[in-house]
Order: sequence, then structure tokens, then C-alpha cells
Amino acid sequence: MKKTLFTLAALALLVAGFSISSCNKSEEMLAPNGGNAMNSVSTPEFNVDLVSNNVVSGSNFEWVWKVTAGSTKTGLSHFNFTDFDICEATSLRDALVGAAYSTDGINWTSSTVSWAVDKSQQSQCTNAEVMKIDAGASTIYYKLILNEEFGVGENNATGLFKRGGGSKRDRDAGYKDCGFLTFDGPTCLPEEEKCYEYDTESAWSAGSRYQNPGNWATYSSATDLANGVTIFAGQTINIGTAKLVNGSIEITLTGGWELQPNTDAVKIQGYNTAPSGNPAPGQFTTYKGSSLTPSVSSFNFYGIHLDVRKAYEVDCPE
Repeated sequence: MKKTLFTLAALALLVAGFSISSCNKSEEMLAPNGGNAMNSVSTPEFNVDLVSNNVVSGSNFEWVWKVTAGSTKTGLSHFNFTDFDICEATSLRDALVGAAYSTDGINWTSSTVSWAVDKSQQSQCTNAEVMKIDAGASTIYYKLILNEEFGVGENNATGLFKRGGGSKRDRDAGYKDCGFLTFDGPTCLPEEEKCYEYDTESAWSAGSRYQNPGNWATYSSATDLANGVTIFAGQTINIGTAKLVNGSIEITLTGGWELQPNTDAVKIQGYNTAPSGNPAPGQFTTYKGSSLTPSVSSFNFYGIHLDVRKAYEVDCPE
């Protein structure tokens, strides 16, 4: 009977020992992908609060977080920021230009910006490169200096704590020596809505006037067009050039001017002899359409008329 009891007790101890070993081993497993997957320890041990953001510092912007000890009173040994994505094409590493720490949020000590594996966390938490700020306390402030302004994200930033002076009792109670934390951090600024209105004008290629005095409409000789002529809108506004090249009129608009969005914004009439009288662009037959490189038959003179517009920004309606 005693032998049987002893055997059962030994078996119970063996099972218990296996459970403890398995638990400890699971705590020491690396997060997937070296820790960059934000798979992490959910812990009440430390609180991370965004204190300020986008404080202008020269041409850069400062972000400050306050880290405090939670249910365990053991403070930080140090803190690591991971290379989390701020925007689709920008990570923290891309934007980070400076770092510092403070125990009171007023007096700051600079910290070197360097990305490397933290060997003190390599076996338990991550083997990815991190930005280590080698300072910690029960309450401490960390500052990152970024090279552009960002918006504030919700729990989009990640870091790793390294607890200082951890005891076996704390670990047995479930507290980790290191682990991941998520907190509010920089993210892309929302795209600002922009609203526009347009100035519209009629435009002609520079040359001789159809009628003088009379309408300011002008036509160009083929010889001048071969060298390129200015296009004027509203009689005096230079908006680009027109040039005759290998049987095509090449139209280049500049200064933000563009064709009005209709099918006949470009109207061209060719003449064998110099025209006179007020022209009617709607009746031009050589070309009507929206191409900026229309093909044309050979003539000695061309009347080139454009319907153009230029956008200007206005306040969007609420």
C-alpha cells in the first residue's frame, strides 16, 4: 500500500514538473518573424501614453511617450522601438533622426539612433533589429524626433520593454522579463480635401489679326508655325506654344492651363491665302477635336483656336 502511494505521488510530481517546464518554455519562445509581426505579450506591467506629438523642432517633429510601471512595481531596464510601418512606404527607421529620454519630461538626455539586435531580448522576445534607448525607471519619458509631420494612429506603434531587476517571484506570477507593447504612434496624415474652380478663356496662336480693328482673333503663317509661335489666352496671357512639325500641329500648354473638357476644345482652319473678317471657330473644318497633336493638311496659313481653363483652389463647402 505504501509503495502504491509513493508511486502515485512520484507520478503527480512528474506531471507537475512537466507542466511548469512547458509553461516556462512557452514564455521564452520568439515572436513570429523575429518579433515584427506584433504577436506579443499582453501585459498589465507597463503603461505607454502618448504625451505630445508633432512639436516642431527646427525642421523636425518631436513625439514623447510616458512609460510607467503597472501592476508590478519593477521599472524598466530599457525600452526598444520596433521598425513599425508609419505609412505604406515609410517605416520608423526611415523617419527617425533623433532620440532622447527623461525622468521628469523636462530635462532630456540624448540617445544614439542605432538599429541592432538587442541581445538581452534575443532569446525570449525578438531577434529583429530594434532602436534601443538604454535607460529605464518606474516612470520615464522617451522622445523620438521625426523628419516630417505625421498624424496620430491608434495602437499602431510597437515597442519592447525590458524589465529591470526582475525576480523569480515576479516571473512565477506571470510577469515577463521582456515583451511587446502597442501604443498610439505616428501614422500618415489624412489627405486634405481640395476643391477647385476654373478660369475659362478662348485662345489663339499668335500672328496677324483676322480683322483690325475688330475681333482680336489671330492666325499664323506656316513659316512662323514651323519655328513655333506663342498661344495667347484672353489676348495677352501666354499659355504655351504651337508648332508645325511633319504635318501635325504640336500644342504645348504651360502655367497650369489645360483644354476645357469638351470634344471640340481644339479648332483649326487652314487657308491658302491670308483670311479676313471675323472668324467663326465653330465652323472650322481642318480639325475639330481634343488632340494636342492633330494632323493637318498643308496650308500657307492656320487659324488655331483653343478653349482652355486654369484651376484655382477654393474653400470646400462644409
